[in-house]
Amino acid sequence: LVRQLGGDDQVGWLHSTAGGKATGLYRQVLEWRAELPDCVLLVQVGDFFEAWGVDAVMLVQWCGLRAMARKPHAGFPASAPVLQQALDGLTANDLSAAVFVQTGEPGRPNQPRTLRQVVTPGTPTYLFGHEFSRSKEESTFSEGRRYIGMRLRTDGILFAEL
Repeated sequence: LVRQLGGDDQVGWLHSTAGGKATGLYRQVLEWRAELPDCVLLVQVGDFFEAWGVDAVMLVQWCGLRAMARKPHAGFPASAPVLQQALDGLTANDLSAAVFVQTGEPGRPNQPRTLRQVVTPGTPTYLFGHEFSRSKEESTFSEGRRYIGMRLRTDGILFAEL
């Protein structure tokens, strides 16, 4: 897998551009990589979380996953226990991960995605059911509940229920 990595972009994936220019989801991945250079990016694509390039190599190396089509591309089912297992493998090896989830209607193409949480070796537990959002309008919180918020360098706020 490492031999297939390329230096043509920040992700190390050579075959995801059309006409030499990144398009669609891969363009978003490059933007997220620029914002979160120290994180393994896990992106929900339908019923799976996927990673490309160097991030896929980290999933294969530290989480026991297999590469897709013998390319630096790896993924796993988008279920809570499987996601937490992958995060445990990464954080146990001092890696952080940024989890991007789909926010649109299931089954539709070109899904919008948002950063739900950055999981680190110091905070390895994924908080299911709360959005990591850049604005109050995008947040998914219940009225009348107590939350604690922390501002992170990605200019977002992570909320946890008390």
